[in-house]
Amino acid sequence: ARLHGELSGVVAWGSRAPAHDAAMPSETLQMLRAEGVPESSIARMMGGNAIDQFRLPVSVPAQVG
Repeated sequence: ARLHGELSGVVAWGSRAPAHDAAMPSETLQMLRAEGVPESSIARMMGGNAIDQFRLPVSVPAQVG
């Protein structure tokens, strides 16, 4: 969470579910918010970067939970 300024434009969150130690999206959001990561950075990391990277046909990303 500390490097969000440098990495929020290039990283993408992914789950390793159903692994026993995999984080759920809600847990990840809670941790990022608790660390003070801006919502705009969270939105990029939780889906916006993947939309751009893979050129997915999504006009407006969904609101992050």
